[in-house]
Parts: sequence; structure tokens; C-alpha cells
Amino acid sequence: MLLPLVAIPVGAAAFLPGSTGGGPATLPLICCAERKEFTHEILAKGALESAVNVEVKCEVHSRLSSWVRILEVVPEGTYVEPGDFLVRLDSAFLEADFLQQQITCEQSEALMVQARAACEAARFAQKEYLNGEYLLQHQNAQMKLFLAQEELRKARDLLESGRRLAAKGYLSAKQLEADVFAVKSAENDLSSARIALDVLENLTKARRMKSLESLVAINQARFAAREQVFRTNIKRLAEIEEQIDKCVIRAPVAGQVVLAHLHHNDHSHMVEPGEEAREGRALIRLPDARYMQVKAEITEEYVSQVTAGMPVTVELEAFPGRRLKGHVKWVNEFPKPEEWFNSSAKKYETVITIDDPFPGLRTGMTADLKILACRESQSLVLPTQSVLRHGDGRYVLTTDGLRWQAIPVEVGRDNGRYTTILSGIDDGAEVVLDAATHRAKVELPELPRQTG
Repeated sequence: MLLPLVAIPVGAAAFLPGSTGGGPATLPLICCAERKEFTHEILAKGALESAVNVEVKCEVHSRLSSWVRILEVVPEGTYVEPGDFLVRLDSAFLEADFLQQQITCEQSEALMVQARAACEAARFAQKEYLNGEYLLQHQNAQMKLFLAQEELRKARDLLESGRRLAAKGYLSAKQLEADVFAVKSAENDLSSARIALDVLENLTKARRMKSLESLVAINQARFAAREQVFRTNIKRLAEIEEQIDKCVIRAPVAGQVVLAHLHHNDHSHMVEPGEEAREGRALIRLPDARYMQVKAEITEEYVSQVTAGMPVTVELEAFPGRRLKGHVKWVNEFPKPEEWFNSSAKKYETVITIDDPFPGLRTGMTADLKILACRESQSLVLPTQSVLRHGDGRYVLTTDGLRWQAIPVEVGRDNGRYTTILSGIDDGAEVVLDAATHRAKVELPELPRQTG
């Protein structure tokens, strides 16, 4: 807040010491220390940008080439809504891949169906053997065993009857010998029937089941492999179709189109029809006007006075007279890299968040900033030029027209126009306004000599 300067004339009859010629001496301008509201604003310039920049990138890739040609692009500066068209990329090579992949999918599907049928046939053969062929063979073997047992019983009965007849002389020895042979033959047949049944149950069945189980396993593995190939081909087909869809790029959010630059072949090219991009390259940026900020640079002499959260007044050159409210978001801890043409000036990047953005704000607009570093309601203040710096001390000068005196004071903040006084003088004290001009009229402590 501006303080009025109070000029106090001492009188025409007053003379300065050492004046000659009898003429009156002009007394210095005097100002009064007053308690006023003190504000300290740090001025800076910056550029407006969006705090939320959505990058729209090329997401198309090909097995044949890493580059894709741009066919169409929306003009820079266009306002778009979610889903609006942005860029069209060349999809001809992808469409050719899609047709070829469709053929591959159909061929692999046919092989998969064939493998599935073979697998089902192997399982059916296994059931057919257990529930059909094996049961018939088992029944035949049991029937042969039963017949052999019956034949043996009959042969033994006949032999027993023959022996009784032979004992009475009714049957010859040769006939009895034939009955004995018939019994042995029946015993051999019975043994063969038992062996055949045992072989069927313990060997033939096991061998056949192992063969059928192996056939089922082989066909299952073949079917699983061809099914996996088919799924892989279908997945690849879906990926190609997705890549074709990505050749038409649409806005993910609302914003104003800012075209990116493509850097390749030692050149930088604007995104435009005919240029080539590759996967992952940013094509368009969509700054969100709802979240705006100013990126500024604070010089080294003021950076210690700026902290996060401080209120900021922002004025844009594009909207003169309209002020925006903001606050300090963060101040970089390290200075920007020094530039060769201005290596002595260290600057710290500072970001100011805009609290109340309005429609029409665009990235790149020049902004004038006033960072409110301090506001004190009742501070004792003096004009800055009334405070004399001498070494590490601060002094104010007083005079009655004849005598001059330097009074040491302790100072606080300085906003370039006014300085706060912490101690040394009281409210209402009258001091010389232009203290530096009258430095030679007062005695100041001798400064220590610098050594080295």
C-alpha cells in the first residue's frame, strides 16, 4: 500500500552547516514511519499450459514394417469432443494381413475338427472293446471252458463205466484204453480253455486296453495342439482387426488439438498427411482447458521467498483487465541449466495452478504473475529509499537542519517500494527520505577490512 511522503520544511531562516554566502540551505525531504498494511508481491512472467495433457499416440504396428503412413489429420486448433475424428493411418497392409490370417484360421480350424473327430473315435473304440468285443470273447472263452468241463465229466463217467464192464469181461482192453485216452483229451481241452480265459483276462485285455488308451492319449494331445494353434490364429486375427480399428484415431477426451512433431531422419516434421509415424510416437496432444497452469521462472533473489500454496494473481495479455486467481503448486529445488548467453542468471522453474479457468484459455498464452509473498495488516513501514545500507547494518537519518544523526534499525521485508521496520524507531518518527544522498553528512561505524 502506498504511503504518502510528508515533506516538512524547517523554515527559510534555517541554514545547513557549512553553507556560505549567507543564502538559505534547502532541507531534505522528510517522511514519517507509519503503521500500514504491508504487502509483498513478487512479479514474474510465464506461459499458460494445461496441467492435464492427454497424448494421443500411434498404436499401430506391423510384422513387415515399423512405420505407418498418415493419410488424414484434423487441423491444429480444432476443438474436439470425446469420440471425434483425429487421425487416419494407412491400413492397406493390415487388411492384406487380415485376409491371409482368415485363411490360416480356417485351415487350422479344419485340422482341429479332424483331430477332435479322431480323439472321439479313439474313445469310442475303447468303449466298443470293453462293452462289446471283450465281453463276447469272454463269454466264448467261458462257454468253451464249460463245454470242456462237461466233456471231461462225460469222459470220466464213461471210463468208470468201462472199467466196471471190463472187470466183468464185457469190455475189451482196447476199448478201455480208448476211454482212458478220451479222458486225457478232455482234460487237455479243459486246460486249454482255462488258459485261453486267463490269457484273455490278464494279457489280451491289458494289451488291447493299453493300445486303445495310447491311441486316445495321442489323439487328445494332437487335438489340444491343433486347438492351441487355432486359438493362437484367432487371437492373431483379432489383433490385426484391432490394429485396423486403431488406424482411425479418435479423441479420448475433449480438448483443443495440438499437433506433435515427428523426429526422424535427422529432421523434425509436423504431423501431416504423407508423413510416417511408428508405434508409440505422439501424434496429437489434447490439453484439458479445465485444468490450466502457468509455468514461470523465479530468479534466485526471490526464490527463497516463494513457497507452495502462496496466492497468485494472473493476468493474461490475451484478456487485458481480467484477473485470474491461482496458487503456487511447486517450486523446483534446483535451478534450470545455465544458458551460454546468460550464465550468471539462475532461475527456478515454478508452476502456478489456475483456480478459476474460463473458456477460451489456450496453451502458450503469456501470463503476468503477482505472487503474494506476504501481507501484514499493521506493520511499521518506511519508503525503501529512506533506509541506508552500510555493511550488514541498516540505518535511517534524522536532522533538525543543523545536526545529522544515523539511527540503526532492524528491518524486515522489502517489497521494492517500502521496508518494514522491526525495531530502532517508533511510530511517527520523522526520517530523511533520500538517505543515500546524505550519507556523507553522518558518521557511520567503520567497516572491517577484508583480508585475503
